[in-house]
Amino acid sequence: MVSLTERRLTHLDTTMAALPTDQRPLPTVTVYDELLARRRDPDTAIPVPCPQAGEVS
Repeated sequence: MVSLTERRLTHLDTTMAALPTDQRPLPTVTVYDELLARRRDPDTAIPVPCPQAGEVS
């Protein structure tokens, strides 16, 4: 008896051919780069509250 996973791995050409192509755009890290740049610039940085003594965050 052959497992379904083994069958899929040995017949990859027929398995992959049955899947539709992915039309989504490739992901980018542009937004994260912008956030990091803002953290480095104190004029545009988003303030993060620091817990006071005795507070639990």
